[in-house]
Order: sequence, then structure tokens, then C-alpha cells
Amino acid sequence: LPPSPQRRAMSGFNFVGPKNLDNILDVEACRDLPGDEVAKMWKAYHDDKEGCLGWVMEGEVGSAVLSTARDRNGKFFIVPIFESPGSSDDGANGPGDCYGTTPDNAGYFNLVVQFFPDSHFVLAPLDKYQADPSSAQPVLSFSVFDDFIPDKNLCLVRADVVAKGLDEADAVKVVSMCVRGWEGKGSPDYVHLFNNKTEEFQFDRYIEDARKQWFGVL
Repeated sequence: LPPSPQRRAMSGFNFVGPKNLDNILDVEACRDLPGDEVAKMWKAYHDDKEGCLGWVMEGEVGSAVLSTARDRNGKFFIVPIFESPGSSDDGANGPGDCYGTTPDNAGYFNLVVQFFPDSHFVLAPLDKYQADPSSAQPVLSFSVFDDFIPDKNLCLVRADVVAKGLDEADAVKVVSMCVRGWEGKGSPDYVHLFNNKTEEFQFDRYIEDARKQWFGVL
């Protein structure tokens, strides 16, 4: 188990994503549109933007994610990035990489995830964060916008890939794993354990569950 990250903010960077949904679209004008039309607009807007991803979730999922994240005891987590099966990695992708050719033994490295109110998640390499949280630079950030949850049961998600070496397909997997974690439906509830009962957080079991999710087994 890597040392637990100190609960200090990653403060040495500028958040690259939009702070509010209004920075992307006219929220008030969209309130008169059906939810499926807003969803189509959101997806179409991001389709041709390099390093910028957008998708939608059901309102219940978005509400659960934000409820957990906004709680002062649910602001941190870790997420592994696994190397692709068949690759032979020399460690260039980050600390913790190893030679892996199948989903069962694919190497990985960890990102620490921190929630910033009111709806933003920032991810940075765990080793950099452990060395100095204030200077850790993000590789990925994403926002969960709940503006349309009350009237359309629609949650809009926006991700910005900061690191050039991070594949967009991997970024989608990372965000999906974060959503699943903060939604809190899994057993055990890893986000809760990581933040509140560190002694009960079983790192090896979590990595194996994350591996199954990453490769589509779970």
C-alpha cells in the first residue's frame, strides 16, 4: 500500500476546465429545451474538441457523486491507470509501471484524486502529490455539473486532459472509475474507507477490483 496522501490541497496550479456550466452554454436558454436535446447539444459541442470530453449521466448518479464529494469526509481517492495488454512498458508512463502483457498482470501507476467545491475533481500522480502536495501538477480534471438535475434528471460531465501523454480513452475510464467510487454503490465503499477508515482500506483488493472494472470484467 502506498503511503496515505496527506490531506492537503493541490494548490500549485490553475484549474484548466470551466468553473461553471455558464462558461460553456447558456443555462437559462437551455431550461426550455427537452433533456435529450440538451444532452445532444452537450455531446456535439465536445465531439471535435481535442483533449476535452463531454458526456451525460442520470441525475441520480450525479447527485450521489456530488453528495459524497461535498461531504468533508469524502474529498480524496486514488485511481490506477493500467497499461494496455500486449504492451511492453519501460516505466515511461510513470512510477509503479511494470511489464504487463495481459489484463491479469498489466502494470499500473496511481493518481490521487481531490475534490474542489463546488463540482470539480483534479487528478495528479500520487508520487508527486506525496512528495509535495502544493506543487503537484494535474494530468486530468473533470467537473460534474448538476444545473439540470432538478428539472431534467440530467447531469453533464466535462473532462479536460492536461497531460499530453494521457490517452483520451484512458481518461474516460479514469473518470468512470471516479464516478463509480463516489457514487458509493460498490461493496466495499472504497471512497468512504479511504477517507474515513484508512485502516480498513484494503489496497490490494481495491486494485484487483479496479483492474476488473478497467478491463470490463466488473
